[in-house]
Amino acid sequence: LEGEETLAGVPVNVLSFVMDIGKYLQNDPSSATIFDPSTTTGDGKMWIDQETGYLLKMTMNLTMEIADAKVATATEMNFSDFNQPVELPTP
Repeated sequence: LEGEETLAGVPVNVLSFVMDIGKYLQNDPSSATIFDPSTTTGDGKMWIDQETGYLLKMTMNLTMEIADAKVATATEMNFSDFNQPVELPTP
């Protein structure tokens, strides 16, 4: 637990994490062709609604080497409108 904050007026717990790429590859060996655990690192944060336990926001950072080039990605995901009806148009 990194601390408590307010996100869009909602009290949240902020959790930080470090990705264990070696453990990830044990569960998904096919990704070993993409991720080299010796050169790949990742971390992130999650904002969890204190009342509902819903994940409201998550950030992830991943750094890896691909073909001798260092590649970095940063992803931010925001979640909302829980338990609301969704309409999917038919193709």
